[in-house]
Amino acid sequence: MKKSLLIIAFICFLSIVTIAQDEYNKGEIYAGYSGATSFFEEDLVEHGFNASGVYNFHKYVGAKVDVSGTYTEFTGLYYFPNSPNTRTQWKARHNLYNVSGGVQFKDNRTDTRFKPFGHVLVGYVNHFDTVKTGCPTGAVCPPINYDSTGMSLTVGGGLDIKVNKRIDIRAGQFDINAIFTDRSRWVNTRFGAGIVFKF
Repeated sequence: MKKSLLIIAFICFLSIVTIAQDEYNKGEIYAGYSGATSFFEEDLVEHGFNASGVYNFHKYVGAKVDVSGTYTEFTGLYYFPNSPNTRTQWKARHNLYNVSGGVQFKDNRTDTRFKPFGHVLVGYVNHFDTVKTGCPTGAVCPPINYDSTGMSLTVGGGLDIKVNKRIDIRAGQFDINAIFTDRSRWVNTRFGAGIVFKF
């Protein structure tokens, strides 16, 4: 009788441990810094934000919505067809926004401390530049507003570290961000870090 009770108690204990190990966070919200560089202009670094929300329909897989915006300023020279020796500089602000959705792969179990993750995202992109200086008389000037929209494909991942049952620190994230607009195509590298709120 005692042996039977011990066996039943042991089976119950194993069941509880197994259930506890299968508990996972049903969702998360991320907010943090985002930076970007272009494969074609590596010296041009953009700074901004990245935010995302994930609903985990499995302990390893979730549906993700991601929003990011990065900004920088750059300069160039006006062209004077009648005065080739005159050099006047213009300044512009570059803006890039991504709104995308896709799938995230991550160990979402509540007892996991180090959580590498990967994601694949597809979405909408808006790229526009605004020239901040006036056009000198006789100069050939760039468009005052350059605006284009299109599609983006983002593939990447990073590492989250558990702080407590509600908060993780995103120690780092690195993405390849391919951009296809109605005016141009290029590839960015996107990087960042921040805080993850779990529920």
